[in-house]
Amino acid sequence: MENIIKNLKENNRVECKLAKNTFPKEALYSYSAFANTDGGFLFLGIEEKGEELIPVGVNNPDKIIKDMFDILNNPERINKNIIKNEMVKKQEIDGKIIIIIEIPRAHYTEKPIYLSKNLYQCYKRNHEGDYKCSEEEVKRMIRDSSEDTLDNTIIENFNIDDLDLKSITSYRQRFSILKPEHPFNEMSNDEFLLKIGVLRKNRTKRLTNVTIAGVLVFGKTESIKEVLPHFHLEYLDKSNPANERWTDRIIYDGSWGEGNLYNFFFIVINKLYSNINKGFELDKDNITRKELSNVDEALREAFVNSIIHADFKIEEAIKITRYPNYFEFENPGSLRISREDFFKGEHSKPRNNIIQEIFRMLNLCERAGTGITKILKTVREKSYKFPNIEEKNGRFLFKFWDTSEIENATDLKEKEKEILGYIIKNKQINNKIAREELELTKHEATDSFNDLIKKEYIQKNGIGRGTFYTIKPVH
Repeated sequence: MENIIKNLKENNRVECKLAKNTFPKEALYSYSAFANTDGGFLFLGIEEKGEELIPVGVNNPDKIIKDMFDILNNPERINKNIIKNEMVKKQEIDGKIIIIIEIPRAHYTEKPIYLSKNLYQCYKRNHEGDYKCSEEEVKRMIRDSSEDTLDNTIIENFNIDDLDLKSITSYRQRFSILKPEHPFNEMSNDEFLLKIGVLRKNRTKRLTNVTIAGVLVFGKTESIKEVLPHFHLEYLDKSNPANERWTDRIIYDGSWGEGNLYNFFFIVINKLYSNINKGFELDKDNITRKELSNVDEALREAFVNSIIHADFKIEEAIKITRYPNYFEFENPGSLRISREDFFKGEHSKPRNNIIQEIFRMLNLCERAGTGITKILKTVREKSYKFPNIEEKNGRFLFKFWDTSEIENATDLKEKEKEILGYIIKNKQINNKIAREELELTKHEATDSFNDLIKKEYIQKNGIGRGTFYTIKPVH
């Protein structure tokens, strides 16, 4: 812990306060900001001198801790306390006591965390500072915390005439081929669309109206734009480095039918499939692939996740881009759980439950939310570079690399690449194997292992003659 303090620097996950005798009021801004962003640590008893952070200690740590909990449990000061006793620790350094407080990322159902009974007295963490959230950012958090999903909302004065019959017919054809014995196949369009949530009965006016999900998935372009004027879908193929712009682009131009999610998904998903494996076979319906590879399934999961987790109230596009060595899936709406939970396979409730159900009926996703688990399984099996995620200005970006860590590395020597390649294939390596299999000298092997450890590609296991090296886990 002393080393941590000595090397401590304020950043987006660390904030230090002096706090000699009382819990500092300004620390509440950091509490709100950490809770509303990605969590962090608050250190009390640290003095800032220039760029140096010096432990000076606190005089009465138990009193300060009690003061903190009194404030956090006072609804006049803060709307919610998410800190538990075990998240607060006292640490002695050079005879001085500092207090370390872990502030977790608030669950999306608890946000926003705000001060003084004022929703807009709400903060976020950027770099080393706490910044007041904009009105739109607060509204996003409120939308996310609601149990109701936007896509289940009825659009008054919109009916089945606002939907594209070709899209509906195509969907029903796919559905009937996948589920030929299903009772929904005998229903009229109106009955079928009511069953899958595209239409809903407006009991107040005794009418049947379209839901937001219905118009997004099957709507005519003009009808979608009436509801969400900024709605935009885009696919770019930038896989050719020689081309400064793109070699293929899909945006609504009237050439591929109405610009709804259903049409966009099936046009783009087949482009993604063909960008991985050329020359695939179609099933008897000339639509469905006979067999999907693990990579195809991973791409499909990432694509569907972008759609069902999108916040369509935000004026940003769903955008899919193919680069030379990875695919990028971008959607409006930030990640609602922590990065750690995301990569553990935890899942948040989709922002668009009805859209998820519409896609699930065609076996394009599962209600259980197993998408990231399937993607990571493929990554491990193929030895691909670990996926990247990024949250920025209310957008979420997911990068799926279809190339290995070695192919993407710019800091590796040839001998280091050989060692990594061997470990990826055989799980581990030792000095003897490196000499015998890769024809390295003992000195070359030792230097390469040490350099790879410094670069955080591999880790050392065992001791003495039992020493071996494995890939360092990413998470």
